[in-house]
Amino acid sequence: MALKSRFILGNKLAGVTNDGTAVTIYSDKFSVRGAPVWSAQIVWTGSTLASTITLWASNFESPNPASDTEWVNMTSDYGYTGFFGGGPAAAAAGKDFVDVSNSGALWYKYKCARTAGTGTIKIIVTAKDS
Repeated sequence: MALKSRFILGNKLAGVTNDGTAVTIYSDKFSVRGAPVWSAQIVWTGSTLASTITLWASNFESPNPASDTEWVNMTSDYGYTGFFGGGPAAAAAGKDFVDVSNSGALWYKYKCARTAGTGTIKIIVTAKDS
């Protein structure tokens, strides 16, 4: 049994100013084929950062991760509850973790919509080979 980790979101929110508009960023698409369970850990910094993070899935062969056209929002459409703490909430730096099972999609991505503040978000995905 091997573990594979993938850093998928990075520091893309660093330096974004609170200009009153939402700034949307997408993770790279990632696959967890053959993994019965995978997990994601999120860490954020910046005491003013507020954002919504959602998980999206696609079975298209090569979906564009920077668009929602070929993707389905797993959080709102299919009852995936996301990160238990809800993600960054303009109060303080923080972290969260979630295990995902019964994941049968070909591709996944995370979408982060900043609603206020500045900060840095990192998401690391780890899949356990069966």
